[in-house]
Amino acid sequence: MSSGADKQERKDSVEGRQPFRDPYRCEPVRKEDIEKTAFSTYRVHFEMLVMPFGLCNAPVTYQCVMDQALASAPNTESFIDDCLVYSRSFRKHLNVLRTVLHGFKPANIQLRIEKCSFRYWEGRFLVHLVIRDGHQPNPDLVAKIRNFPDPTRSRDSSVF
Repeated sequence: MSSGADKQERKDSVEGRQPFRDPYRCEPVRKEDIEKTAFSTYRVHFEMLVMPFGLCNAPVTYQCVMDQALASAPNTESFIDDCLVYSRSFRKHLNVLRTVLHGFKPANIQLRIEKCSFRYWEGRFLVHLVIRDGHQPNPDLVAKIRNFPDPTRSRDSSVF
């Protein structure tokens, strides 16, 4: 999730988490591919103009869009529709957020403001617990794995 340099930057950090509104619908379908997204009902014919949810390469494509949008923003991490911004001071945090938002605008990425979290010293991001000194596995998830019963049959071991 982060390099050693990032861990140093995280000490005494101000963090925020930004989930996105309709992440897949920000990427337009190429004109020559629109007809490939078509489907019909007995009344109407539909063609997708933006990337629909459920395409096999949609997550990878959207992650590339996110990576490009955040390319000029330091101290950020993203995974599909979640973004983490961290910095040492509140002023620096605002500058990074400004850079992030300027990167989102041309990519047509919109935030779900009701789900955003700003100015936290610690928090959860994906399956990690983000703390001032870096990150660690979510203790709740680790406990579930540790408390999982030992397999008694060979097929029980394939649960994971």
